[in-house]
Amino acid sequence: MVNFNAYSRTLYNKKSHTFHAIILAFIAIISPVTFADESKATQLPISTYGSLPETSQVRLSPSGEKIAMIKNIEGTLVLMTYNFKTKVKRHLLQADNIDVVLNWYAWANDDVLLISAAYPTRQGSIKYTSTRLHKFDLTKTDGLKRLVNLRSV
Repeated sequence: MVNFNAYSRTLYNKKSHTFHAIILAFIAIISPVTFADESKATQLPISTYGSLPETSQVRLSPSGEKIAMIKNIEGTLVLMTYNFKTKVKRHLLQADNIDVVLNWYAWANDDVLLISAAYPTRQGSIKYTSTRLHKFDLTKTDGLKRLVNLRSV
């Protein structure tokens, strides 16, 4: 009769030894890296940890012929479009998050983008933000058009 308890203990011991061997090999490989001389290590620039993504908020037009995106160009956010058929790239709005803040944008149709931007303003000691809704017609060359005009009081 076969003693299954002895067999299972032997099998467990073999697995245990294999596991311990793998752990020891891992520690042997990692230890020179872990305990390396820190004086020789190079410092990474702070921009490595805190930089914004190069491209964000990518949106396809309803027909799929154009794409709108926000590009980070040296810290300035630029809303731009690209036409896949004509290969034309257009810059629509620059936002530095100080004088101009891009809130959101959306495709109204294949040729028109609706853009919400905030403009921090100061009048005397009063500081407030003015939010404006713009439209950009890609078929025209006249740039941003303000959809809602400010009322004078």
